[in-house]
Amino acid sequence: MAFVGLVDYATGNELNDDAVYFLPLALAGWYGSTRNAVVVAAASGAVWAVSSFAAGLSFSSRYYWAANIGLQILSFSIVGALVAELRGRYIREKQLARLDPLTGLANGRAFFERAGVEIERSRRHRRPLMLAYLDLDNFKSINDAFGHETGDAALRLVADTLRTSTRSVDVVARIGGDEFVLLMPETGVEQGHVLIERIRTRIQRALAAQRWEATASIGCMVYAEPPADPERLVAQVDELMFAAKRAGKNRVRLELATGGEPKIPKAEATKR
Repeated sequence: MAFVGLVDYATGNELNDDAVYFLPLALAGWYGSTRNAVVVAAASGAVWAVSSFAAGLSFSSRYYWAANIGLQILSFSIVGALVAELRGRYIREKQLARLDPLTGLANGRAFFERAGVEIERSRRHRRPLMLAYLDLDNFKSINDAFGHETGDAALRLVADTLRTSTRSVDVVARIGGDEFVLLMPETGVEQGHVLIERIRTRIQRALAAQRWEATASIGCMVYAEPPADPERLVAQVDELMFAAKRAGKNRVRLELATGGEPKIPKAEATKR
């Protein structure tokens, strides 16, 4: 702001360079807040008044000085506030682009972005990582019997159950119609099995409380060293989820991948 004032003073009053004040105002609005922008706008008005007076600008009355300073502060405030509002809208739109509009969970795009980060962290620190793929059993029957609005309500109920049943470090996303994925860092086989069974049970009870005859089949893989490609992980747990469905639905299928391609038996599954 001091530099802008020096530029204004050096160019004198013959050149109207008030627009140069917009740069610090834009920075304050973009990287700060509306309040910061207004504070900087007031400072801009003071700097403008000092530099203009020092450069020889004069008015016939001190009231004109006050009016011009007030108008400058007002115009500066409007510019700063508009930039702050633009920044806020940009952030909100960016967040919404990574959210599933129906459930408020992360969408597929956000999941794969976060999965790449967690996979790299797991590989670098050699810490376990668990990925779970959840698909609702008999979900079509809800839509057929009660309509799609009720089906949407069921999906939101499942999403809320997942949200309240997971940790803050976990990533929960909806990546299909009635398909969800859960990424759980620092989670081994025993802890992961307890967590996923608890989730399956809570989903079953929540849906049953609404008299909806739907349950969840869940495929899980615990990785000692996960593959670098997130899509490869999803494909593996997707296969485990289908194995759980083939074994009778409403159950968890969990495997440990110790390295290389995991071998997925066809028959065994767990149900509690």
